[in-house]
Amino acid sequence: MNHLKGESSPYLKQHQKNPVNWYPYNSEAFELAKKENKMIFLSIGYSACHWCHVMAHESFEDDDIAQILNKHFISIKVDREERPDIDNIYQTVVQLLGKRGGWPLSVFLTPDKKTIFGGTYFPPQSRFGIISFPDLLNQLVNLYNSDRQKIDQAGEEINSAILNVFNRSSQASKTNIVQFNPELYDDVLKEFLLGFDEQNGGYGSAPKFPNFPSLTMIMRQIKETDPNFDKPTSKKIISNVQITLDKMASGGIYDQIGGGFHRYSVDKFWLVPHFEKMLYDNAMALVAYSEAYQFFNKTRYMEIVREIIEWIQRDMYMDTEKKGLYSTLDADSDGKEGKYYVWKKNELDKLLSDEEKEVFYSVFEITPNGNFEDHQIILHQVQELEDVGNKINKDLDKIKEILANIKQKLLERRKNRVKPGLDNKVITAWNSLTLHGLYSAYKIFVNDPFGNKILELATNISKFLRTTMFDSESGHLYRIFIEDLPKISGNLNDYAYFIQALLDEFNITHEMALLKRIEKLLTYVHEHFWDSSGNTYYFSDVKEKDIIARPKLLFDAPLPNSNSVMAENLLQAHYWFNESKFFDLADDILKELYIKAKNSPLGNATYFISLQRLIFGSTDIKIIIPQDQKQKLSLQFDKFQKEVFSKYIPRLNFFQGKLPTDNDQFLSDLKIIQNKTTFYLCHNFKCFAPEIDQEKFLIDLNKYF
Repeated sequence: MNHLKGESSPYLKQHQKNPVNWYPYNSEAFELAKKENKMIFLSIGYSACHWCHVMAHESFEDDDIAQILNKHFISIKVDREERPDIDNIYQTVVQLLGKRGGWPLSVFLTPDKKTIFGGTYFPPQSRFGIISFPDLLNQLVNLYNSDRQKIDQAGEEINSAILNVFNRSSQASKTNIVQFNPELYDDVLKEFLLGFDEQNGGYGSAPKFPNFPSLTMIMRQIKETDPNFDKPTSKKIISNVQITLDKMASGGIYDQIGGGFHRYSVDKFWLVPHFEKMLYDNAMALVAYSEAYQFFNKTRYMEIVREIIEWIQRDMYMDTEKKGLYSTLDADSDGKEGKYYVWKKNELDKLLSDEEKEVFYSVFEITPNGNFEDHQIILHQVQELEDVGNKINKDLDKIKEILANIKQKLLERRKNRVKPGLDNKVITAWNSLTLHGLYSAYKIFVNDPFGNKILELATNISKFLRTTMFDSESGHLYRIFIEDLPKISGNLNDYAYFIQALLDEFNITHEMALLKRIEKLLTYVHEHFWDSSGNTYYFSDVKEKDIIARPKLLFDAPLPNSNSVMAENLLQAHYWFNESKFFDLADDILKELYIKAKNSPLGNATYFISLQRLIFGSTDIKIIIPQDQKQKLSLQFDKFQKEVFSKYIPRLNFFQGKLPTDNDQFLSDLKIIQNKTTFYLCHNFKCFAPEIDQEKFLIDLNKYF
């Protein structure tokens, strides 16, 4: 055992028995490097990273390579999911060195943390035009011993460059006076349209990553400004959104048997995925497909949402009283990537009846040759169910029934296989992002019994985060829960997504205590993360003292930019608390990020989602019920909630209930009229007269949605 013994991270545990004398990222390791005057080898990865596994097997389990590392280096392992701040710093360093970032990240430092050299994967023997890892180590050792002055000078120059990058990102844009204009979105949509693959959906070519926030932003924008597709651009871009949603849902990137999206597709057709499943990808998919169902009214999108949630409950939900969600399913199982998910025709032949084969083989084009290596089959839908039904003379309901039975049968069969490795960290940010997706999904299932299951799941996760990961007195939030303990202070992602989830929850439950928690969190974030010189938030808490710089994340990569999420949180807080300071902060952030976002729309979809709330405003619905209507209260809650949520209203502030005795700010001007349930509706920066006629209120609502 090396110094990783006792670490709780699944990724660090994977390396506990390496012959490399790994240390976790702590002061002991850096002090030892100074004491022994050794270089630091900083290796960053995560448990589901395929190429991290490859480099581990090839190099970190090799005794000869370990001997070089142990003799000449202090080797430090970092789980990027535990410490994304450290990862962000050194990804930026590697990019400054003219290389593409990624994982595994391999960085070499002086004993005082100044970078000498960095890259990603290095093979044990030179190939692919990449120097071998042993040769690299030996060259660095020779240079370190023979020309230390050159090493130190390089470290100083690289360190100065990285500090300049982060300092530059913290300086306010004084030269541009930003005036937000709705016409901005015409240019943004054109940029998005240029990036689409019109045949296969998505952006660019291979490898192809889902960009769920971009699809969400486009649907909201068209709904807001051109719902009848009067502009030629609107019809074309919405067609591309639908092609993307359909191709991803029918492709191998989507687990056709168990539900849930894999990380990305290695080809442009969405056929062959990188097989890891990340919780956060599926969280964003829940939002996109829920809103797509509302926008397109296509049943398949609702089915995708249901299947993702069923996968989350089955494979990612903690089987204890503590109700958090796990992080990741590995790409590999039984030592081979994707083995858990692929099939061979002879295996399917034995499992399925003739009737089942007739349907299944048509829908998924099953052939003996397969569509993957070694005649294996990655399931992807190639024919519409209606077309298959017409071909074999079966109605659509019968086709769906047969397919559902087949999928259940294959799911049971798959349980006998070696499962992919599970990263059982519960991450506050990813759980909060999933809550955001679940609350979006609840709206489309509000008239379905499945909606109650979604709400129960979301309530359990939220309760876990509020009681285990959040200190309501101080506002402090933990990032990681593992081995029955919370650990590591939250970063801006954790706070931003958690606040977003609580705002979503308040829109549904209307529990006034949530507002107090939200206010406490907003105060903490401002005091611990705000950069007044740069009008944005740092990624790391001011309390973090073990990093060389405080990074900032100012774009989506691959998670939603937490500065943009915070801007929308603050705009909602401005409404609920009626505090101008929240609006001013949001305005500052959006102005600060404007030029970056405008110059690169594809990487800033979350920014444009937040800006929509500033430019186009929100829809505000308040339904105030008289104090004496105890019997009718629950029935009215149910009825009105279903009416409101059945509409596609992306930026909704919704409250229904009795006026609190200690009247809160956002309710302070409201009155009950004639002791009847009173309806308040504001939309597009104007408010309508209060209404006590339910039918009249619904007519007004239907005018706009």
